[in-house]
Formats: sequence, C-alpha cells, structure tokens
Amino acid sequence: MTTIYDLPHELLENILLQTDVESLTRCRQVSRSFNEIITSSSMIQYRIELAMDGFEDNPEGRPDWSVQERLEALRSRRSGWKTMQPTYRRVVTSVRWSLEQHSVLYRFATRSHFAWLENPEDECIHVLQVPSVSRGIPEREWVVNLEGYMLGAGGEYMTMESDEDLLVVTDLGEEERAIVLLSLTTGEYHPEAQSPILSFWRSAEQCLNVCGDYLCVGIILEHDDTACEDSYIYNWKTGVLLLFLPGRNRNDLAFAPDQHLLVMHTNHTESKRSVILAFHLPSLPPLDLDSIEILRLGGVELQLPSDFHPLNVEASPSPQSRGPQSLDNSSAFHPKRHHRDESGVVVLHPYYNKKYKDRNTDTMILPWSAFLSGNKIAQDTGKKALEWEEWGHQVARRVPGSDKELESLWTVDGACTYLQGKSVESAVESGLDELKSLIRRAELAVLEEEEEIDRNVLLLGDDCVIISEVPSAHSQEGDWTQQRDHILSF
Repeated sequence: MTTIYDLPHELLENILLQTDVESLTRCRQVSRSFNEIITSSSMIQYRIELAMDGFEDNPEGRPDWSVQERLEALRSRRSGWKTMQPTYRRVVTSVRWSLEQHSVLYRFATRSHFAWLENPEDECIHVLQVPSVSRGIPEREWVVNLEGYMLGAGGEYMTMESDEDLLVVTDLGEEERAIVLLSLTTGEYHPEAQSPILSFWRSAEQCLNVCGDYLCVGIILEHDDTACEDSYIYNWKTGVLLLFLPGRNRNDLAFAPDQHLLVMHTNHTESKRSVILAFHLPSLPPLDLDSIEILRLGGVELQLPSDFHPLNVEASPSPQSRGPQSLDNSSAFHPKRHHRDESGVVVLHPYYNKKYKDRNTDTMILPWSAFLSGNKIAQDTGKKALEWEEWGHQVARRVPGSDKELESLWTVDGACTYLQGKSVESAVESGLDELKSLIRRAELAVLEEEEEIDRNVLLLGDDCVIISEVPSAHSQEGDWTQQRDHILSF
C-alpha cells in the first residue's frame, strides 16, 4: 500500500514548507524519513533557524543571495554573537556631560543606529547606520546640522527613532522651550509630523523618549525637595497629547508591545501599594489639559505584592513598521514584527546605583500576557483594580536582590529585548545568566592594557553591541568628559 513516504522528496519538501515551525519540529521527532528531508533541505532549515532567532525573511532585500547563502549568513551571525567575534569594529571618540544621574538617559543609540557629538561646541551630530555583514546591511554615515538647537548632555535634549527617520531636539527660547521633530536623515522638519514644533511654557530639566508613533517628554521638577518627573505622552505624527502623568507618586514608565505604555506608581491609599497600569495608546482620545484637574490616568490598577516596591519597569516594544529610509529594507532578513508580542516578558527592578551596593531589593519577571489578561479580567468584571493574586501571583518569578550583577543589567539599553521570546521560567533559569555572560564577553572583547577605565555596555542592538569607555579619573560632575565608544557588529 502506498504511503506518504512513497512520494518524491521534492513533493514532501513542498508539503513540509507549508507547515509551521512547531509542526516541523514534531515531524523530526516522530519520523526518521521526515527528519532526513528536513535536515537536508536548506529552505526548511532556513525557516526553522529564522524562527529560532526571531527573524523573518525579507525577499526584497539582497535578492542576489540564494537560500543557502542566507542560511549560512544567519548561522554566521549566530556564531559571531556566541563567540563575540564581530565582523565589523569601529571606535568613535565622543563627548558627554558627566552627571551621574544622566548616565541612563544618554540615549544616542537605537537598535541599528548610533549618533554622537565630537566636541562640546559642535552644532551638529554624527549618525552611523551600523552595518551588518551577515544581513547584508552597508555602513552609512552622515552629519545632521543642528545649529540653534540645544544638544546638551544627550538624552535630556535629544532622542531618535531610526525606524521612523525621526530626530527629536530641543529649542530653548527666552521664556519657553519647544520640542522640534526633524528627519534624522535630512535635519529638516519631519514630513509626517503635522505639528513639527511642540511648545512648553515651563523651562526645566527634561528627558525625551520615543517609540514608534509616540513621544514621551519628561519634565524634571522639584517637589518638597525631591526631584520628580512629569510626563507628557504625544502622538508625534498628529501632535495630539494623549496622557499627562504627574510624577509625585509615579516611579517609572516604559513602552511595551503592541503600542502599549506601562506606568508604575504608588497609589494613594494607606497601604501605599505599588501598582502598574497598561494603556493601549491608539485607544486613548485626545487630552485637553485645560479641561481636567492635571491628572487623567483611568485604566486598571494592577497591584504588586505588598512587600515589593520596584522603582523601574523594563519592557520591549514591538519592532516598528519601517519607513523608506530604514536599513531593514535592504537586509536579507529582519526581526519578526510580532515575535515579542507573542511571548514577551516585563522586568520590574530597583534603581541601580554603584553607591548603594549593599541594598537588597528583588527583581521580578512577568509575562507580558499577564498584563493583557489582567486588563481583560477587569473589563469583564467591571473592577478598577486587581489584587496581585488575581493577575500576577501564579505567573511571576521573583529573583533575590543579592545579585548586584543582575541589577546592573538594566542600565544596558536592549537588555530586556534580549529576553523576549523566552518564557518567564526560561528567562529566569537560563536567560539572565546568558545575558550576563554576553555582557561580560562584550566588555572583554575591547579590553586593553591601559590606564584604569570605566567600561560599560551601552546597547545590545539587532546586530551590534556598543561599549563605552571613560577614564576612571574623568572630569568632575557638571563638566564635559571624553569617551570612546566601541561598536562591534555581526
């Protein structure tokens, strides 16, 4: 009797190509014949290994590469990361403002681009499109003229979103400041911004963060001798204000998958419980500050354990749709857009400061799905707040705060992204150790016998790691200091 195994291998290969990766894995386990076909097929192996690394094929990118060449490039990229053997190295000399509290805000890097100031008096920034030999992405560098804008310490006055060709800068006037939306490639007003200038009536320290269509402007103010940050959330393309978040009781916020924003704060009850709210930004109506009493949070308060009071929240937004200037349009394969939505994790952790090494505060890792299901439970029941046992108790994992190396991980931009695609159990049991090992290997890759140097990993990108070096005896706080940025790409 004829069976499926009697079909020609070419036909069986085509049938297997129509199945999902999980089914292919099961086929390998239950059938020796299927395993032989899958193992010998470059096309099937390419599909499996793309999924394993969180990528998807880009047929329009590198059309001259065959499937076998794409598979070899993917494997070469994976091996390079594992052994920390980059195919591209570059050292950039730049300057930064030496204020310790601004170190995390120094964000001139995205997953694929790096920007820097060469001198304190410069009125321009240099931008590098980080190349990737394995993905077929070329190196590209240009200068953006920013005469008249405040460049300052970095993250306080400027940020960028390379997937949107967006550069956000600050224009300081005599009585007010303005946030200006420019094209990262041309330095002109961004063509998709309906209102490229967003004005503020107050003048104070600030920080900027952008993700996809959304811009967060943080204004740092003093309340009762304590610094706090009021945040304004805009859709920068329409110029519409969506949220105002006063900083008195708020600890942190983070952009999350599928255009969500996570806001962590301490509620106003006697228990002083830490809570998190998850907002779906596209669902928010415009906010009129003149018609409300400062605050409109709404949303559902997801309570945290009574003995757990983190100060920071880390999540990983979905990769954005890419504009015509995006380097991913030319790459052989690129990050799968919804890969992080399917099995993302959220990290809650203490504020890391080298001065407080003796503190003992835990880190908690939760699945992103817990926040979505918590909001769904509240919607179905009409509740405005959920107890910890109702939404997070059974799925969260708590990591003891004795691991100070773990605390320092979250100063690395992209560290949380590294854990995406893993389950909470996998992230805790192996992912964190893998991440710590990766960062140690990155630092060792640029180790040289020189004067004492403070070395920190700034970014884990799609194809690169960026390590910053500053002499240990650098300038005092409130002064410019020179640093070297090592860019390693795979």
